[in-house]
Amino acid sequence: MRDRFTKCVDLRDAALEELTVEKAIYTGPNQAYSQLNKSRFVWGDFEALSYTWGKRGDVKSIVVNGMHKDVPKNLEVALRALRDLPETRLGMRYWVDSLCINQEDEKARNEQVKRMKAIYGRARAVIVWLGQQGKIDKVAVQTMQHFCLDPYLENPLMLPKDLLTDGWSALSAFAQKPYWSRAWIIQELAMNHNSTLILCGEFQLTRRMIRLGAGYCQELLKAFQDRSDQSDNVLGLDLWPLASRMYRLASLVYKPNFEEGLTVLLNLVRGAEAADARDKVYGILGLLDPAISADIAPDYSLSDQEVYTNFMKSIIKRSGRLDEIAFDEFRKHNRGFCIGGQSFESFFPTAHNKDLEVELTLRHLRLAMLSLEQRALITTETGYLGLAPTAVRQGDVVAILFGCRFPMVLRPYLDDMYQVIGECYIHELMDGEILSQERDGHVSAREFVLC
Repeated sequence: MRDRFTKCVDLRDAALEELTVEKAIYTGPNQAYSQLNKSRFVWGDFEALSYTWGKRGDVKSIVVNGMHKDVPKNLEVALRALRDLPETRLGMRYWVDSLCINQEDEKARNEQVKRMKAIYGRARAVIVWLGQQGKIDKVAVQTMQHFCLDPYLENPLMLPKDLLTDGWSALSAFAQKPYWSRAWIIQELAMNHNSTLILCGEFQLTRRMIRLGAGYCQELLKAFQDRSDQSDNVLGLDLWPLASRMYRLASLVYKPNFEEGLTVLLNLVRGAEAADARDKVYGILGLLDPAISADIAPDYSLSDQEVYTNFMKSIIKRSGRLDEIAFDEFRKHNRGFCIGGQSFESFFPTAHNKDLEVELTLRHLRLAMLSLEQRALITTETGYLGLAPTAVRQGDVVAILFGCRFPMVLRPYLDDMYQVIGECYIHELMDGEILSQERDGHVSAREFVLC
């Protein structure tokens, strides 16, 4: 059904992606849209705002229903931007967490967290506020716009000279904006079923523009993978995960499939930031399998540890596994990442070529270096050699936990409880060999209480 918001909301992606960057800046209040049919609700319609709160204590005063209220400074600037949108003049309403939820009322927060999925899922669209535009954001937008107009550009190095020179650093800065690291945006973006308007100061972008910009960064890194310049390698290490995260966030859709959805969610939320650590669980609650979320009631009176413990208990109960995230998923997602002049995928060849012994040896050496990153070589009391997290220390225990595909390093704690230090590699114990030793009486099964 078309209504007075159709043209300026539902059709804006198509409009923006056909414009040049200069026209992508909103040009003022002279545009008019005809009112056609009634809105979805008797009082009109609403869009939901997705933004970062910014630094604590950095507030501005606004007037809401005739009353003064202090809000994060970044929100005050965002509200000014919303005020200039065409749908605002047509009567569009906006849902904003810090205004629609009493943040001082713990009970209200508990109840509203349960509704986040419904709120963002029922919103006409989501508006992303990245913050005020920086000095080089225009170049980043121009680069994304260029790929939007010519998405089949075969060689990323064939950009116009000015974009090729400055686009890299501009997109790198764009990918480092605080918004992309926020935990709550995962659910906010995934539940959006319609057009997403992304605002960077005066610039307007679409999800597709963001994906193309992030994809360009990754393609350019792969194009430079044969170069030996150390500065390029360092830049690649910094930019690849940022571009990868931005791409995944811009590609998010709600997937009820348990296995695939949980893997993506946990990978994203692990690298996210939250002012309240409990929101790393509560912020994705609406995207979880109902069998998991049914066991988790938002409760801000619980400690971080209690929230995380309850979360993992529910996952383990649902999946029957202790290691839900498979390394293969990480390997596939980062297959194009350049390490030492080689793609990450090349460290895991599918076939052996006897004519490339030298190259293969070098690859194995690089793989060894990669494997030793943040790892320590260890030996067990029974003479096994392995790799463990650098936090390992003498007296820790290596255990094969039923339901877990990797040996784990555990540390004795209080009252026969054990802390989990991390997974490890133990040579000759990775493929079930420990079970034969149990049958021979060399090892024994026991129960561990993890904390």
